Amino acid sequence: MLAEVYRVLRPGGLFAVSDVVFFRPLSPGLTELMGLWTGCVAGALVDTDYEALLAAVGFHDVEIEPTQVHDRAGIVRMASQLELPADLDLDAALDAVDGALANAFIRARR
Repeated sequence: MLAEVYRVLRPGGLFAVSDVVFFRPLSPGLTELMGLWTGCVAGALVDTDYEALLAAVGFHDVEIEPTQVHDRAGIVRMASQLELPADLDLDAALDAVDGALANAFIRARR
């Protein structure tokens, strides 16, 4: 998909989206669990992977600007709306997720 975006932009054109990114990888189990309350989490990329994918198709001047980093308190609020698996170590899961997920503006130039 990014290659097609690159193809249709004119030289100097700006790719700009608002997306969800991870700052570090999470276990597949945690990613799937988080995906229960929002589908965009399940498909989120690690920020460095996002940068690498954009660069691989030719984009440059890649910027990832966090607009909201999801901390432990926010994750607890979201998780309170879910039926969590009985075998989930909630403290360990919260430690893993704290600060790992953010909404961000992603920009790059063709």
